[in-house]
Amino acid sequence: MDPSLQVVCDTFVKPDEEVIDCNTRFSGVVEDDLKNMKTSVRDVQTILLNLFSADTILIGHSFEHSLSALKLIHASVVDTTVLFPHPLGLPHKRSREGLVADCLQRVIHHEGKSLLAHDKRPAPDLTGVNTS
Repeated sequence: MDPSLQVVCDTFVKPDEEVIDCNTRFSGVVEDDLKNMKTSVRDVQTILLNLFSADTILIGHSFEHSLSALKLIHASVVDTTVLFPHPLGLPHKRSREGLVADCLQRVIHHEGKSLLAHDKRPAPDLTGVNTS
């Protein structure tokens, strides 16, 4: 998303290896989402590196997984799992849906689809970042 909350890149990436478990319960990704996928990690890296600079602040939820999968390192990351730690501590993390319900009094139903497709605002709203 850009500062006006318009989606600028929303794609799956062709896995380098065979996917054993999509972890659908947490990701919303199903095997069919990845069939016939031609977009590579390098393709997404190129898109993203043209969209932000070293000065850009990246905001997300459990962002380390996305950054690691994309083989990206960025110095300015705001992660809602760090801002709102789980009461039991690591390795436990509060879910995005739980944080949105507790902190924003909103309910997110992503019904098997990626959360971004349903509600793209939770992370900026949770951090109190004014994106307008």
